[in-house]
Amino acid sequence: MMLHLDAEVVNGGFHQLFWNSEGAYNEAILEGLRFFGFTNFQDIFLRAVACAEEHKVVETKRRGENTWEEFTAGYKTIPWNPIDEAYYQTSPTLFQCVAKYLREHPDEFRRET
Repeated sequence: MMLHLDAEVVNGGFHQLFWNSEGAYNEAILEGLRFFGFTNFQDIFLRAVACAEEHKVVETKRRGENTWEEFTAGYKTIPWNPIDEAYYQTSPTLFQCVAKYLREHPDEFRRET
């Protein structure tokens, strides 16, 4: 879920994440962020969830026809920029944090053969 979060947000911001996933992964993403201890990303994600809920991103998509115009309207009408920028400016990146964790905890991810 961490790499899914990162791929969606890096590609199109939090609006894209919530529009595409319809919030289906929110709990799993939050659980992953807590598991890894990525509190900085957890705080940003919780701000994004609150914004998506306040502006009814999922409901808007489901009520509409899922057109390009409906999707892109969310970038104009929802204040995503401060949340997206906080995500983009966090260093190290989420991808780098996950990679570091995996390198430091290889036994947690080894499969029995």
